Amino acid sequence: MRILKHLTTAYVLLFSSFHIHAQTPELDSLQNSLSLTTVDNLEKVDLLLQISLKSNRYDLNKTFKYAQDAFGIADSIGYINGQAQALRMMAEYYMRKPGSDTDTALVILNESLARQRETTDVIGLGSIYRSMGTCYFFLNKIPEAIDYSHQSLELFETSDAKEEVANVATNIGSMHLIQRNFEQALNYYLRALAIFQELNQPFKIGVCTYNISDVYLTLNNIEKAEEYLAISMPILEKLNLVTMLPSGLNSYGRISLKKGEFQSALAYFNKALEQNEAMGIESSKCDNLIGIAETYFKMGRYNQALKYGKIASDLTQAVNIVERRRAILELMPQIYAKLGKYDKAYETHVDFKTLSDSLFNELNIEKITGLEYQYEFEKEKEMLLLKQKEKEAIQQAKIDRELLLRNGFIAGFVLLFLFGVILGKSLIEKRKTNQELEVMNKSKDDIFAVISHDLRSPVGNIKAFIDLIVSSPDQMDQKETMMVLDKLGAQSTSVYNILENLLIWAKSQRQGSVLNLEDQPLQNVITENVNLLQEKLKQKNIEIENKVDQNLKMPFDHTLISTVVRNVLANAIKFSKDKGKIFINAISIENGIEISISDNGIGMDSQTLQGLFDQSSYRSSTGTHEERGSGLGLKLCRDFVEMHGGSIWMESKEEEGSTCFFTLQYV
Repeated sequence: MRILKHLTTAYVLLFSSFHIHAQTPELDSLQNSLSLTTVDNLEKVDLLLQISLKSNRYDLNKTFKYAQDAFGIADSIGYINGQAQALRMMAEYYMRKPGSDTDTALVILNESLARQRETTDVIGLGSIYRSMGTCYFFLNKIPEAIDYSHQSLELFETSDAKEEVANVATNIGSMHLIQRNFEQALNYYLRALAIFQELNQPFKIGVCTYNISDVYLTLNNIEKAEEYLAISMPILEKLNLVTMLPSGLNSYGRISLKKGEFQSALAYFNKALEQNEAMGIESSKCDNLIGIAETYFKMGRYNQALKYGKIASDLTQAVNIVERRRAILELMPQIYAKLGKYDKAYETHVDFKTLSDSLFNELNIEKITGLEYQYEFEKEKEMLLLKQKEKEAIQQAKIDRELLLRNGFIAGFVLLFLFGVILGKSLIEKRKTNQELEVMNKSKDDIFAVISHDLRSPVGNIKAFIDLIVSSPDQMDQKETMMVLDKLGAQSTSVYNILENLLIWAKSQRQGSVLNLEDQPLQNVITENVNLLQEKLKQKNIEIENKVDQNLKMPFDHTLISTVVRNVLANAIKFSKDKGKIFINAISIENGIEISISDNGIGMDSQTLQGLFDQSSYRSSTGTHEERGSGLGLKLCRDFVEMHGGSIWMESKEEEGSTCFFTLQYV
């Protein structure tokens, strides 16, 4: 699952629904007007849409009902703009209802957009783009969400719709916040706040100042965090936004904790916890419990810290809040170490490092994806400039041609023809060279990404061992010390082997893309990588059944095929359940060898299987122990196998396991 689904800090978007227990006079007035309207016309549709929109903050069921009524009338009278906006409000309902159905919302929004484009209503089109941004945000497709939100912002700016500009700016700020772009998030929030203050809208001022406060708190700017929280909280309390009030109390607790005011921090965290328990908001309780555990730890009350830390750990796992689980796993090793429970300290530290690596890779994928969108934008801009230059060049060529025609038609025609041939040849050669460079750079980037990913886990574990020894040099007995040193040695060996492979690969790159073929037993590279992954096998108690014939041999590049075997085998371990079994086999085929690595793990569906070796995709699924990868390993496997004249494919059934086949040919 992606990171957005696991964040619980209340970075509030203004298109979100908040439940306030009393309707506004404005909504009452609209409903009274509706009761007096008896004719099904455009005015009635617009009135129903206004009520649907206003109800979005109070009662989602009413939002849907009034939107349905509006669509029915708009459809019967051929009012296209009304149809589009009614569909948009229905999509808003599907996005925000309990157990939201964002896939259905997106389908409805696409139909809404198609109808709205038949009209000239710029504000209506901007509203749909804003809702599209919301939907993609909930689907955790942040670049698409930002793209649609920016289109919405541009339309609202051209229409001088200040309130809508501020709403969308708030949304974009929250999207940047998810990607940890704090400065950009603050810029959009402050821009929105200035407009809300100008329009004197307390509700939106309260939400916006809360977001700004939370960003400053994340940046450890306590003074600014308190300043904006002091503006926000009285507004939220006055409006009785009960779902946000515990988050505000939690923020006060975090501020008190950072200032060393531990009793105040405990009071705020406990009050927030009490309110969240009353409302049954499990996700927000995680923040409160972590805050209490951290406060007790800072106070030196380690048993109390352990008690609340365990509760927080269980809850974050139960509701699958990965970001908050990482926070409590970072604290738990410190608590266990202070209590002298070094085995538990090491165990939870390894869990913390594993989860941190997963989030690190996921965040990088988010940022890389964002950079890809930026790249596409810059490329499109560059193409426009190029077309302009081409137009200018064509115009100049026309003038030159006319001049040449005056001086001699034949000489001018020959010169123009030669110029075209030379220019065309130059462009073809340049394009070919650029394509070759892109392929080479892509291959280099991919291999370094995978090697760095492989290094991260053992290096992280080595640091964990060293931290454990340094933090408690006099409190570990000989048995515990030997256990740590034994694991340290195993991880060091793993790092050494990976670095050795990296150096060999780098050397081969300097010598060109020539394979270093050596006639050798296939069993050697299999055994080498099984030994390399022993620690992971032990963690899941997985049994390896190796049926590869000792005498089966052929020429292949040891470094590249070792990378293939290691990635495929690691993938099988990743998706195997505890006490699973992995089968390795190889048979002779015409002009080569076919190798298969099978597991009886969780398998995969046909859609995942179809895009597994797709070079344009770098997504990675979560393993049975929440393991994550960079999403590049199998793509490199395909490249290295194809360099040996072979092919690679996967067969799988959900809950029955997977088998990866690859062939090596005599080349």
